[in-house]
Amino acid sequence: MSQPQDQSATEGTSVQFAVSAALTPLLACQWFCNGIAINGATNFVLALTNVAVSQNGNLYFATVSNPWGATRSSTVTLNVSPAVRMVPGLSIAGQPGMALQIAQSDSVGGTASWSTWQSVVLASAREWFFDVTGSASPRFYRTVQSLGPGSGPALELHLVPTITLTGAVGSQIQVDYLKQSGSTNAWTEVATVALTNASQFYFDTSAIGQPPRFYRLIPK
Repeated sequence: MSQPQDQSATEGTSVQFAVSAALTPLLACQWFCNGIAINGATNFVLALTNVAVSQNGNLYFATVSNPWGATRSSTVTLNVSPAVRMVPGLSIAGQPGMALQIAQSDSVGGTASWSTWQSVVLASAREWFFDVTGSASPRFYRTVQSLGPGSGPALELHLVPTITLTGAVGSQIQVDYLKQSGSTNAWTEVATVALTNASQFYFDTSAIGQPPRFYRLIPK
């Protein structure tokens, strides 16, 4: 009997597990999830549609039987990565205490119309600011120093993978990543986040310049 394989997917997409066996009379198949038979899952291919983060880590196996006996497949894991948005992230370096206005525009040049996006005071030598408004058009940014020490800030713009975390305030969620190419089980912890709101963003700045990643969330 050929065995199913571990699967990794992004939430909202579809995956399949499959087994095959030599054709014999009255051959039957039954799939199980976490040891419980899945109602109606009697095909040799188990199709899961619109997978959710809550299914991450579920264990699947199949039994294949005929009137003379049964055999069980190996157990495999479903890894479901949360949906990831790429949002503009501004890394601003300057002297602590420097007061800045961060402005944005949908164009540059003589037709540009700049509007203040944020007014900030740097608390450290480098800080991140993220634009999660989801503009449908390209957006440009600039900073204007209004007060404080230093000769002016340095600004870097990156697209940053962003995940929405949900849960009870005060709970913790471990965020792991997996390279989209390579080992299917080489998960690495990138952060453990304490929720200060029932829904909040996590920005993975460590992913900048790295190969594309899958993510998984583990409540702690």
